[in-house]
Amino acid sequence: GRGVLQSTVEWWREPRQQTPLKILMYEVWEASKVCAPTIAEASDRLHDYLKSHQPDREKLMLWGNGAGFDCNKIESLLPKASAPFWLHRDLRTVLDDTRVEVVRDEGVDHHARYDAINQALALKKALNRLERLHQTFESNSVWEETE
Repeated sequence: GRGVLQSTVEWWREPRQQTPLKILMYEVWEASKVCAPTIAEASDRLHDYLKSHQPDREKLMLWGNGAGFDCNKIESLLPKASAPFWLHRDLRTVLDDTRVEVVRDEGVDHHARYDAINQALALKKALNRLERLHQTFESNSVWEETE
């Protein structure tokens, strides 16, 4: 049931979208039709990669940009790369709660690698902000346990 939407291909071909990077990406996409791994091969590769970083599947946290999109897509396409639903993590919630915005590179829209890098940098900033907040609360004895 999966395929390529012609409207998406046309969007990439629009003149206003023709940055050198997008032209290269389109050419790579066209070339990938010949040499791209199958879904099963991609699933095996991602599974091996994830397992090399977290051998215990019950501790594997699967991060997505949104709670109901990225993780679901990955698990639907690549079942071997799945994680228990309670270990799904959501970048947007962390960024909203810490008031951190993803800074996008000028002229580079919808490029998975650059989006991932920018999102990782924003997550790092958000986690640092949360750590400073946690330290502030600890130093002010706000979190003292009561019996």
